[in-house]
Amino acid sequence: MQQRGTQAAHNALLRLGKREEAWRKRYIHTVANEIVTKAVEHDCDVIVFEELTDIRERLPHAKWHHI
Repeated sequence: MQQRGTQAAHNALLRLGKREEAWRKRYIHTVANEIVTKAVEHDCDVIVFEELTDIRERLPHAKWHHI
């Protein structure tokens, strides 16, 4: 569609982008609610998240199950 260069193709790409963004927001919202539900079920007071970018490089001596 990008190669076509028409206004209709441009609008179609914008619609697709908005649809994808809406799906992503719904998905993240659903996952967040599931995490909170599980935390409440297990009487957790705190939910902690960690930055996992480049974790294999930061912890080179760790045993990894997924290579």
